[in-house]
Amino acid sequence: MPQDPALPTEPSPEGSSSDQPPGEPLPPRWPDWPPNWPEIQKSVASVLRDGQWGHYHAKVTRRLTEQIAEQFGSPHVQLCCSGTAAIELSLRAAGLKAGDEVILAAFDFPGNLRTIELLGLRPVLVDCQADSASIDCQEVMRAASVHTRAVIVSHLYGTMVDLTELRAWADDQDIILVEDACHCPGATVAGKVAATAGHVGVLSFGGSKTLTSGNGGAILTADPRLAQRAQMIAHRPSDATPLSALQAAALLPQLTRLDEQATRRRQAAAQLTQLIDSLAAQGFANLRPAAAGSQPDYYKFAFLAPSETVRNRVVAAAEANGFPLRAAYRSSSRVSPRRCRRPETLPHAERLGKCLLTIDHPVLAADPEQYQAIETLLRQLLAAQQ
Repeated sequence: MPQDPALPTEPSPEGSSSDQPPGEPLPPRWPDWPPNWPEIQKSVASVLRDGQWGHYHAKVTRRLTEQIAEQFGSPHVQLCCSGTAAIELSLRAAGLKAGDEVILAAFDFPGNLRTIELLGLRPVLVDCQADSASIDCQEVMRAASVHTRAVIVSHLYGTMVDLTELRAWADDQDIILVEDACHCPGATVAGKVAATAGHVGVLSFGGSKTLTSGNGGAILTADPRLAQRAQMIAHRPSDATPLSALQAAALLPQLTRLDEQATRRRQAAAQLTQLIDSLAAQGFANLRPAAAGSQPDYYKFAFLAPSETVRNRVVAAAEANGFPLRAAYRSSSRVSPRRCRRPETLPHAERLGKCLLTIDHPVLAADPEQYQAIETLLRQLLAAQQ
């Protein structure tokens, strides 16, 4: 099977046994991604067989919409072609006009900043919480101006953002709160399902995501006005940002197993957290745990290296060993002030951009008997770069 170079490959049994020197332990293994589950093959084959794959508005696509609405507890769901498209539709449905401000973290998925600029809006960059990839909600409220019309909050690397106070503030200020849950469709945040705590929530079904159809996304909202506007923007009269029947067919079986898979990722992340804690003397550090009352999910597990130099060495060593340990997003803290407003300094976002390491989620889905081999390899990679 061809492999995406951004994703780990599972060593074949033949390769792992024939290439391994006698007496040495086998390298760790983890599942291929995207998943090659029989139920996905059956679901896609059914849509090919009955001709739905060629329909504009297929029954399987409506079924996916209904399943997401039920599983996430969202009365309005609109499918689209990507998580980035979902961010764009959300901001456009909110009625923002050129020059309006959108607040977001200086450490975030780069596409969010680019989407704001594409729409002629002005990004306002604020810092993350210390030792966390979560936006600092207090800084958001301090940074707002009379021009601020929206805030984008992303849940990254299991550091879930409690939106209770920020949502109340946004309601009072007539500001749209967009909750980016592209990393964590199997999570809950302070008792709420991720993507349902803001005025509008966003999911991604991109090729490497924990729910995947190669491409795709969704908007979730309880506001019928936002839902109607998003639908009017996308439907012209055919859907300008569609998710196909084949993609819907691939996603439905994954939704059924979402809770099971998220639980498995949480268990693996808990063990990796203990491992990183044991390396504190070498300068490695875990991110701050998720907000109280939350159950995180992990598109990637992340932790901090002691310096940018060490991080880069670790990434190079991991690549040489075929282990999917990578540098995280770059910080936007150095974006030109001509392109954005920065009310305060951004030291935490800068540190994340220089020092954060991430492990791809298929590693977290490995069988439990592989955990020891994964931990051993990771410990060796980190210790060798000091």
